[in-house]
Amino acid sequence: MDARDAIKIAKDQLRNFFEGEAITNLGLEEVDFSEVDQEWRITLGFSRAWNRGALLDVTPPRQDRVYKVVHIPENEVPKVYRVTHREVAA
Repeated sequence: MDARDAIKIAKDQLRNFFEGEAITNLGLEEVDFSEVDQEWRITLGFSRAWNRGALLDVTPPRQDRVYKVVHIPENEVPKVYRVTHREVAA
């Protein structure tokens, strides 16, 4: 499997996992292959309605994107065995 295959699998699976949560703006952020773990780590970013602040909100705006890392084992394609949250440095 190459990076393109891993990205497609990650996007398809993330859409399935978050079905019903109205995710938008799904996009690729990072691609990494771990030789040690023999897995693809695909970081995807997306937005959800509740991640956006109200227009009249006087508090500082909240981050309006969420980042998830989809872990795909090289030898068990197209199985996704883990999705983890990716914290963003302030």
